[in-house]
Amino acid sequence: FLQVAGLKYEIHSYVEPNCVVSSDKMWQGPVDPALPYRVRNVQVMNKESGEYEPLDLEKTYTLAGHNYMLIDMGDGLAMFGANITILNDSGIVDNQVLINYIRSMPENEDGKHVVTGYTDPGGEGRITVVSEAPVEPMQGQCGDDLYWSFDKETGTLTITGSGEMWPFESFNDVPWRSFESMTQVEFPDGLLNISDYSFDYMLCLQSVEIPDTVTRIGDYAFPECIALQSLTLGKNVESIGKFAFDGCESLTEVVFPNTLKSIGWGAFYGCSGLTSVSLPKHLKGKVPEYAFPQCSPDLKITYRDE
Repeated sequence: FLQVAGLKYEIHSYVEPNCVVSSDKMWQGPVDPALPYRVRNVQVMNKESGEYEPLDLEKTYTLAGHNYMLIDMGDGLAMFGANITILNDSGIVDNQVLINYIRSMPENEDGKHVVTGYTDPGGEGRITVVSEAPVEPMQGQCGDDLYWSFDKETGTLTITGSGEMWPFESFNDVPWRSFESMTQVEFPDGLLNISDYSFDYMLCLQSVEIPDTVTRIGDYAFPECIALQSLTLGKNVESIGKFAFDGCESLTEVVFPNTLKSIGWGAFYGCSGLTSVSLPKHLKGKVPEYAFPQCSPDLKITYRDE
């Protein structure tokens, strides 16, 4: 069976199963590939070095098993079957493989074969069951002189300090990404930017007030914040990145500062509740056609004197 195949891995039992099975109990794939995996940190023994190495998804591995699992897809393991190439079908039944293995072990003084690898009732330590989720840090650093903390009781993320927020290559790099109960953010005076992906998919976030010291709001800064009802932009914001507020369907009104120079493509895409936008007059004719696509059909854009 695969659990004795020489792999080393962790089973995070606190994670809900994430797989789809057919009516005949056959595995059909994950519900959502983006959801956490229950089996993690899979390693494979390198026979040459004698050390475990991380599983390489670009490599081809040879797997030993039995027909029930590899060919007949027993126990619903449909990832095998037609998806694999059989290199050798020895015709040996599984109990004979076990007998041959035991006979290959050294004999003790009584002439009995000793399988030393299975003397510990706790196993070889290759399989680790993690029953509780790791404790997420509630505070940390997000810039050379910027620090964050999260209060679970109030759902408030507080950022203190000043300067540039560190860049994030994706949502996975954001240190507070797992705090889905976040309802509000408190930014400090002295903050200079909101980095890309900073608050991507924060579904409970309700209000955001950007301080006057911020000049740039990055790409995908607040997309899919579907509960966001109140957005106040600071007086010195110069640029808003692409898809910065994509899908913020609860927003009804946005007033842009006179300092604004550019709005990215799709910045307010799908803000279906947005009915009122006030822009400085110097941007008339310069706002991208797709800055406000699929907003409310009642959306009114006005250009005010500065």
